[in-house]
Amino acid sequence: MNIIKASSNSVTEAVGAALARDLKSKGIKRAFVALSGDLGAGKTVFTTGFASVMSPGSRVKSPTYTIVNEYLKGEVPVYHFSFSASVLTIILTVASASVNGAKI
Repeated sequence: MNIIKASSNSVTEAVGAALARDLKSKGIKRAFVALSGDLGAGKTVFTTGFASVMSPGSRVKSPTYTIVNEYLKGEVPVYHFSFSASVLTIILTVASASVNGAKI
């Protein structure tokens, strides 16, 4: 597990984008990224950076009330889950997945 303490939202977003670029450059199309933190800790900001690389042009928002948001503008779908009870956000990129069909 890597712990990164970012000093600002722009740094947090840049770290998310850097991780996505690293995965993409290695040809990794399946990844599981778990982010944990209090409300306002930057989980969605990180996801914004991640999705900017994996799903450019997607409007990222917190899935707090929707449980899952899908970002499908890139070649690899990004699924952004939020489990509020444990304040855990999961970003899942899968080459072939279906949330509605329950195949993940």
